Parts: sequence; C-alpha cells; structure tokens
Amino acid sequence: GAMNTFITRTLFALALLTLTGPALSEPLKGKVGVYSFPDTVWWDQWMGFQSEIEANPDFHFEWYLRGELGSEQQLITGARRNRIQVISISSQGMTSLVPEMGVLLAPYMFDSLEEADFVLDNYLSEPIGQLFGELGLQVVQFTDVGWGVLYSVDRPVLVPADLAGMTLRISPSIILQSFVESVGADYAILEVGELIPGLRTGLVHGGLTNVVFVHNALDGQVCCVTRLKGMYEMGVNFANKEWFDSATDAQKSALVDAYVELPTMRKNV
Repeated sequence: GAMNTFITRTLFALALLTLTGPALSEPLKGKVGVYSFPDTVWWDQWMGFQSEIEANPDFHFEWYLRGELGSEQQLITGARRNRIQVISISSQGMTSLVPEMGVLLAPYMFDSLEEADFVLDNYLSEPIGQLFGELGLQVVQFTDVGWGVLYSVDRPVLVPADLAGMTLRISPSIILQSFVESVGADYAILEVGELIPGLRTGLVHGGLTNVVFVHNALDGQVCCVTRLKGMYEMGVNFANKEWFDSATDAQKSALVDAYVELPTMRKNV
C-alpha cells in the first residue's frame, strides 16, 4: 500500500543520490596558460599557486607556465573562448581588449607606487572587473609589476633627445604609441617571439617593458635600461567567466586564495 510506495520512492531517491554523488564531487578541470620566467618573483608565485591547487582534490589542472600556449593576445582569445581557463596578462597586453586600460600606462598618471596601489584598490578594481566581465573574463587576482623601463641595444637613453632615430618595440596600446611619438621615436608592434630577432637584425633598437622581463628574457641582448619612474604597470590573473561561475563557492575561494596576497606580492616585486 502507501507504505510500500513510500519505501519504493525513498529507495529510488537514494539510488539517484548514489548515482549523482560522484558526479557532484568531480574536480574542476582547466588549463592554466601564462608567460612566466623561472627565477623571478612571478614564477615563484605561480609555483606556489600550482602546489596549492595540486594539493586540492577539487581541481585537476594542466599547467602551461612558460608561454607554451602563445602570446598574451593568444591567451586572451583562448580564455574568452574557454579553451584556456586561467591566464595572466600584463596591463600592456590588456589594452588590446579594453583600450581604457591604457590610461593606467599614461606617463606620470601616478606620483608614486603607493598612490597607484591606493587608486587601484579603492577605485579601479570594481570598474576593471566589470569591463572584463562583459567580455567573458573574470578577474581572479590583481598582480604587481611596478614601474616600466625603456631598454636599448647599443646606447643609453638619458634624455628624450637620445631617442631620435630609434624604433622601439611596444605592445598595441594607443597610449604607448602616443608616448613614443611624443619623444621623437618610432615604434614597432612585435610579439614576444619576434622581439629578439628584431633586436638582433636592427628592426628595433629597444622597447618599453618592465625590469624583470628585461633581466630574464633579454639578458645579453641589450646594453642599457632606463627606469621610467612615471609609467605604472600591473597585471591581472583572469578566468573564463562562464567556467568560473560554474565552480562551487569553495572552489572559487580556493582559486583566489591559492595565489599570494597582493600586499605580499607588491613587497616581493
């Protein structure tokens, strides 16, 4: 009678739970694609992130940390299409997708790193998150890069007049193009893989980047580095938004917490 029906339904419900139980606890799968260099503060941060995530059974990631999945532009495209789930992009790389990010690169926008950090933390993090969210990318963590530098192959650059006749490699940013033109130089937009051949053949005579990139990627290729204490660079770790939204709250928290905290990162950089 009614009791038999109740027992049958209960057993059926329990059977369903047993079937769906393992599926609910499936680890979150994904690819991590970044362009990092060993023996740098950023590499150490990614190693820490990887060890935290790999120790957590809620995740099953594939790791591509040395640029195996391509340039920053290719990483952005891959993440927006959900072919790559977690990426890290510099402020120079972001301007191709969100031109407004170029404002952060404008020379002398900030008087100090402390001011830049304060503005980012208190006023810009939310609108930046919204801009990228509309394009299918979730901000997971802001990262620190610091002041930009200008590197040159065969002569030091101490004043703008030293740049006359030089071609500088830059990322596709209207702000950077305007800056280079304003100091009397020319520019070329090259991917990272094209940079060293460009320096060796004289296609470019230098470029704009950060000191860690120069030290690790261009060691032996350039003679001089000029610190531009007026061009602020930062980065963002992104996730594909749809993929991130599909994660459990615990998984989302773990993704954010596994990477070193921003104040510690800034101190290390």
